[in-house]
Amino acid sequence: MTRLVLTLLFLLVTAGFARPDALSSCARPGLAATTALDVCREALRSPRLEPRQRAGVLVNLGVAQAAIGRHSDALRSYSLAIRTAPDMAQAWANRARSHAARGDFDAAHADFSAAIERAPRRADLWLARGSLSLRRDDGAAAIPDLNRAIRLDPEVTSAYFNRGLAWRLRGEALEAARDFTVVIGRNPQDAAAHMHRGRARAAAGLPGAKADLDRAVELAPEMARGWYARGFFHLDRGDETAADRDFLRAYELGLDDRWLAERVQSRSR
Repeated sequence: MTRLVLTLLFLLVTAGFARPDALSSCARPGLAATTALDVCREALRSPRLEPRQRAGVLVNLGVAQAAIGRHSDALRSYSLAIRTAPDMAQAWANRARSHAARGDFDAAHADFSAAIERAPRRADLWLARGSLSLRRDDGAAAIPDLNRAIRLDPEVTSAYFNRGLAWRLRGEALEAARDFTVVIGRNPQDAAAHMHRGRARAAAGLPGAKADLDRAVELAPEMARGWYARGFFHLDRGDETAADRDFLRAYELGLDDRWLAERVQSRSR
């Protein structure tokens, strides 16, 4: 449940084309992916592109390809962009995203690192690499990157959320609760933040855990993990009846968890 925000579009300067708007259209945010594929390919056919413009078009072509799940094609486009303009941090960052989408976390980490080398003041890149480490269950690696993201841009709420998850991975429940409190302070309707703060508070023996878990279920009754988390809160306190109610609801909502399935099935006999 990591939260990763990374801008993928690279804006370009127009030049002359058979269809004059091809380059500017390729760079337009919100353009449908299938349309972007056509206009970016047309833009690439111009012999008048400067190298950095060509790299930008390739990045945007890769964005369109990734948007429709064609990550192998996107990787090729980003690699061509990197070959054309090796200093373009966004090309490295976008290639990292496609590597991660294909499950190649080592390659993704290397590319995020290359992007950071080229643009070390961009908070979103530190957030992206930290969030990737979190997906690898490496909280120790995630925390320094998320710390840097927060120092560069304290308004990036997702960095606090992900750092809270990383603290929990390391067993630092008190620190986790503090970060989720920041998230909730900015968005009191964030059900996932309430759920995670409730779990962190319970682990740290802090007051308010049950209230947070109740609030998570109230805000997002369709979120199976909220019921699941509250079920464990009840179970840890010996309330089997309340635990079974919550576990059953998580199961009904489709939570894929072997322990949960066995628990519900055994209790229904």
